[in-house]
Amino acid sequence: MRERRMAALMLAISLVVAPTAMAEVVSLMGDKDGFGVGCPIESGRNYLDYGAYYADYRGAGDPAFTDKWLLGDQSWTHGYSLGSITSLSASLEIFVAGVESAAAGSADVRVGGTSVGTVPGLEGGYDLTRILTFDVAVSLLTGSDPVVVDVSSEMDGWIIDYSQLTIETDGAGGTNGMTPIPAPGALLLAGFGLACLNLRATRRAV
Repeated sequence: MRERRMAALMLAISLVVAPTAMAEVVSLMGDKDGFGVGCPIESGRNYLDYGAYYADYRGAGDPAFTDKWLLGDQSWTHGYSLGSITSLSASLEIFVAGVESAAAGSADVRVGGTSVGTVPGLEGGYDLTRILTFDVAVSLLTGSDPVVVDVSSEMDGWIIDYSQLTIETDGAGGTNGMTPIPAPGALLLAGFGLACLNLRATRRAV
């Protein structure tokens, strides 16, 4: 009787109070197609090996600010729904080429009107690709988050392939198609509890 009660207690603990695994909410604008010309998504590539200045490689459904060589500041908005999920951390990743080609330049990146970092100037790197990642404070997240890349010169020509906002959450809200997942330790504990119950039943049968 004592073994059965202990096994049931372990099973209850594992299923009721076990922590849930973190889940990601991802808002992607653009389609990660290498500026529409198949450029590998990595830093240090020469954009001119794949595309041309001032060309428009946008396909059907591409956001207006992607896959096209543009001048000056660019802006867009990430939209998503968190429901009752709690945000733990967030980051913004953009894949660009040509921005801030002079060492003296620096572009400010803002989310919700607040600076989250800069794109440093890169002397002689006018044609080079860069993957840039910025930490975003969860206090800035609203579900409709405007992003602005404010370049140092309105004559600065550049191109962006995609912008991805990734939010790490506690996964407890069950929204956006996500379901809480028991942590691995909880699954082991549940399995042990079930094994104990099965052992008890086997002993009785014998």
